[in-house]
Amino acid sequence: MYLNKLIPFLLTIIFLMTLQACTKTDEKKEGAVFKQQPEILEVKPQQKPVNIKLKRSANGDYSWDLSGSDADEVLKVDRRLKESLK
Repeated sequence: MYLNKLIPFLLTIIFLMTLQACTKTDEKKEGAVFKQQPEILEVKPQQKPVNIKLKRSANGDYSWDLSGSDADEVLKVDRRLKESLK
């Protein structure tokens, strides 16, 4: 008879202890910290290369056709070609 009263009492104590352990919050615990990686921020889409069609005439003169999406890059390539073929 003593055992019949002790078992429910012990089960209640065990249940309350586990309930308290599961709901206890630790005040020292910090929230999640998200860091941004600089290499991800600096990703830029790659530019398409400048297409060069080089032509040579029968006299030995060179000419070329340039095409590309970035006008500044096309002008830089044109300048380099003029300097290298002088």
